[in-house]
Amino acid sequence: DLEAQRKNVRLAIDSINACMKYIFFAEDRLKIEYIDGEYKLLSHGKSVKPCDVSVGERNIIGLCYFFTSIFEGKEEKDAHKEEYLLVIDDPVSSYDIENRIGILSFLKYKLSVFMEGNKDTRVLVMTHDLKTFYDIHKMFEEIMEACKQKGYQCGPKFNRYEMRNGS
Repeated sequence: DLEAQRKNVRLAIDSINACMKYIFFAEDRLKIEYIDGEYKLLSHGKSVKPCDVSVGERNIIGLCYFFTSIFEGKEEKDAHKEEYLLVIDDPVSSYDIENRIGILSFLKYKLSVFMEGNKDTRVLVMTHDLKTFYDIHKMFEEIMEACKQKGYQCGPKFNRYEMRNGS
């Protein structure tokens, strides 16, 4: 049982690290290691405390964990075939331009896979930032066009709503 748990921990860490590598466009910008029964956070190869990384970097770790945890106990290649409701709250607005590009690219990739995997999967993205709203709007237009071009059966449209005057 312990060996199986270690393998699951290793797989989860590998998945989270692969996501962070994708977002940061770098192998060692942020990385999680499991050493002597403890999780260690590394920044550029040096051990750091979670409280010593930026809020944006902590949010990136959280987003990577979110997508990794969806596959717990499942084969990733088959897990996208299930129906999901993915709710993501303000995923982009707290980042500098470099990380913003990485996050948008990562979200586009991940959400494309989910939406192409099951036509009933739905995604709700919320933001208070107008630039983020337009970036995500463009991202969903591209995802929907790619679905159409590939002949995938993902949802035929997306809706945008803006809260004004409390409604």
